[in-house]
Amino acid sequence: MVRGIILNLKSDSVSFDQQNLKRLVTIWTCMVRKPCPAVFRSQELDDFLKIHNSKFRRWIEDMQAVLKENMFAGESISKKQIPIHYIECYGVNNLFRYAHPEGYRSCYTIFYEEGIGVCPHILDLLSHEEYDRIFGYRKR
Repeated sequence: MVRGIILNLKSDSVSFDQQNLKRLVTIWTCMVRKPCPAVFRSQELDDFLKIHNSKFRRWIEDMQAVLKENMFAGESISKKQIPIHYIECYGVNNLFRYAHPEGYRSCYTIFYEEGIGVCPHILDLLSHEEYDRIFGYRKR
């Protein structure tokens, strides 16, 4: 989309100046990076972190800091690929995956929180095997 706009601005029919370029870069930057007021964790994730070691806790805290700066830092999962597990347990209609070290992954959703605004909600921390099982991937 942005590439098409830049090409149109360079053509002879449209005047191109620094002000137009600044506006375009500002719009594009806003679409890519979106800070948020707060990041939430599910109760299941909090219970998991109480039991397990500080390595997992540090990963989730780092993830929260990244998501606070940019709530779209994870990779978006298409709606038709969202597992029924997340729809039934959490009622999500959007889902993102976030990669951690050692093959672990977290899934999070973005929702509107009354009085705060749009915020990410971290749902879980999964090993590679658990992630494959939930998403229906099979070993070859």
